[in-house]
Amino acid sequence: MRYKRIYLISFLLVLCMTAGLFLFTSCKNQDELSSEKEETSDIETSVKELVLSYLLSERADISKRIYDAADAPDLPQEEDYRIDSITYAGESTVNESVGVAYKVEYSNYYSTRDENAEKVFDWHEGLPYYIVLRRNGYEDTWDGVFGCTESVDPNKNIDDVILEVVYGLRDIEVSLCLDGMPQRIGPSAPLHFFNEEGSAEKMDGWDPIYSEGDYWVRYRYDGLTALCYHNALENSDKVVNLDTTRTDVATHRGIRVGMTREEVLAVYPKLYNKDYWSYEGDYLWYCSNEEGWGTALLFWFENDVVVKIELNNVFD
Repeated sequence: MRYKRIYLISFLLVLCMTAGLFLFTSCKNQDELSSEKEETSDIETSVKELVLSYLLSERADISKRIYDAADAPDLPQEEDYRIDSITYAGESTVNESVGVAYKVEYSNYYSTRDENAEKVFDWHEGLPYYIVLRRNGYEDTWDGVFGCTESVDPNKNIDDVILEVVYGLRDIEVSLCLDGMPQRIGPSAPLHFFNEEGSAEKMDGWDPIYSEGDYWVRYRYDGLTALCYHNALENSDKVVNLDTTRTDVATHRGIRVGMTREEVLAVYPKLYNKDYWSYEGDYLWYCSNEEGWGTALLFWFENDVVVKIELNNVFD
């Protein structure tokens, strides 16, 4: 009888200890989940704030009445811009920062005509796009916004999308990088590429000119020439055409001057082998538009060896 009591007491002690441990672990897990939830909520709030701030300050095409769907008023006004969702899409290291892409889906409030030609106001979905935020590479804090795309291309991986936004490129395939340097350059991008000195020639009388004070300018470096359009309001030069004979410059896929036609086609198997506008000579070219509108990449050959790489932009 005595041993049975000892056994019963031991059993009850073990049971109490187990129950206590379970309650402690449960409470700890709940606290961790609550903490993670609060942290996630804070991140979502900061992302929304950054997106809203950027759209209001940088996108002149957007109405001043812009808000998150959760904060939408009961009575929207014409041209209101409602953010329906902001979804994490991916991230990539860029220099000493991290580019973090989010897919933005939105709707505009405006009127259409019904069968009786009467105005009917309703929400209409817009084309989704990516916005790329800049996160500090050393601290887990937001430093701002790199920019955004015009739309979402399902055929592009998110790393390439981030690079296009960060460096102001139309198409990552139509870009060049200098050995040992992180920057990319291409049509529509600023001419931030070399640390070396170059010469500049203002192209007087060149058209078209879009705003007062704008002009065309050609920059020449050792083995590289860039034709740019100078925007007087922004005080910036954007590349329109660029060609290079340098061997320390490569395309996004790693092709450079001195490589063979066979090596080029192995990396770019779908290059066009037909006339690109009025260009004459031995060349192959890439463009996302088969008629040549937009940005294009050209490889020039002599004896089946690349002697020049050219980037060009033809406006539609």
